[in-house]
Amino acid sequence: VTKGEDYFNYAKTVGNNFGPEDWDQVGCSDVSNCAGWPDGWEVGHGWELNENACRWCPLGDYSCGRHHQSPIDLQRNVAMNNSEIYPLNKTCIDVHWMKYEDSSCRWDILRELQAFDIERHALTIRQPIEPIDPDDEEWNFVDKTNIGYHLQCFEQGRGRIWGRIDFSKGFSHWWYLSHTDIKVPSEHTQNDQRYDAEVQLHHFYSVESGMLVDPEKGDYNENEMATVSIFLQAYPESPPYHHLDRVICEWRATEERIRQACGISTSAPPYPGCFNPLRGHTRFPTESPNSKTNSKVTTIKHNERRRRTTKIDTGTAQSKSSRVLLNKQDYRPEEKTEEEWEDFIQDYRQKYSSQDFDRNLLGYKHLSFHNYQWMIDVRTEYYFRYQGTSTIPPCYGEYERNSRKETNHWRVMKDPIRVHPRQIAELQRLLKERVDPETCQEGDTSAAVNNDAGTVSVARPLQQIVPQHFKTFCECQDWKSKWPEDWAWCNLDRDDKMYRFHEYPYNFDTNGEL
Repeated sequence: VTKGEDYFNYAKTVGNNFGPEDWDQVGCSDVSNCAGWPDGWEVGHGWELNENACRWCPLGDYSCGRHHQSPIDLQRNVAMNNSEIYPLNKTCIDVHWMKYEDSSCRWDILRELQAFDIERHALTIRQPIEPIDPDDEEWNFVDKTNIGYHLQCFEQGRGRIWGRIDFSKGFSHWWYLSHTDIKVPSEHTQNDQRYDAEVQLHHFYSVESGMLVDPEKGDYNENEMATVSIFLQAYPESPPYHHLDRVICEWRATEERIRQACGISTSAPPYPGCFNPLRGHTRFPTESPNSKTNSKVTTIKHNERRRRTTKIDTGTAQSKSSRVLLNKQDYRPEEKTEEEWEDFIQDYRQKYSSQDFDRNLLGYKHLSFHNYQWMIDVRTEYYFRYQGTSTIPPCYGEYERNSRKETNHWRVMKDPIRVHPRQIAELQRLLKERVDPETCQEGDTSAAVNNDAGTVSVARPLQQIVPQHFKTFCECQDWKSKWPEDWAWCNLDRDDKMYRFHEYPYNFDTNGEL
């Protein structure tokens, strides 16, 4: 770690590298650069970011009082709606599924812009941003100072479109996709079961911070964020999950690029389906002089690369700065009707039935791509819902009574996506063997590494569940899903939820085990 700069890790405090119990001490004077606050939510629509809200409220410790720290254990019994037996249970108020729409960041664009990062705390897929041209006629700026940023991905016929998702009840506007993280193992648990990994899709609200969102109540939006999580679980008999292999190949490409730039001669061990330097594959073809991606990319400094993809120069944590600006396309009408979504699901199920298609092209070029691919492949619409914080410093979401200000609104899907054990092993290896792009230090990770077991952990310990989390489980009784897999699960026994919840917990058979 760099002298004088605060870091965080998942093991224990050593100097200015703080373990989970001391994350409240992780400081930051420049949110565009500091490693201790890596996500950069300052890019959100009108965001302010100036304090560390981390608290240490571990499972079993009630000394914190009111809080809503994340992650927590998610329990299906919250849907039982019996206040005498389950006093903390809340009724699900949602009445429809989370509809999502893709961004203009198509697969080839994400690859060209090198949006696949190996961070100290997660494997990340960014939605790249860039400064807006002050003379851009689309914006017609009068004041051409401190203009702002927009999505870097341009798609012919659609323009620059943020990926977005629609939450039910309490949110009349869309949420926009900022970035995707994979954590190993899962941070949340379900009925005490920890999964092999957790995909986290992070969003900022489309209503600018400080703007009135509910005139009747006089409520203002203040730094709200949302995360949709999908568990990944390895089963020995499961085939590899092809979408995961596809992004693994890109993280491996990032890894190889950094190793080459740092002069590290050793390459990663081979991985099926990916370009492999040891076998003579060329992962970095020569670019034309006019290509947006050129040789500078392979030697670009870590903080410069971070700003290019997600960060904004803000000076200090308290400063005012440019923000992401949303254009008229981001407020477009819905792109698919419910009937069109039903047709999409039917066609998708037929094309990718049981993931049993075997025509694998190098780099998985035969696959379709969606920035919400994880939500398609989990094949359920039902989820846990609660109010919490982010799970890395500064743990955005200081609890404020009777307010949802600075809250991370969590939606965690009930089923995991089945993956192959080798895929989890490769995620762990990528995190464990990370090379810092700036210092070229090998093994530069915040993970807790267990060398004996050969595993790593970038999961914040569970926090104590309290009423302020407002946790609930939204399932069959709340709306009808469009997925036939959900229909079958809902029809198992509508009169005995406990049977469905615990004997057959998923949309696939697990012999009664989570």
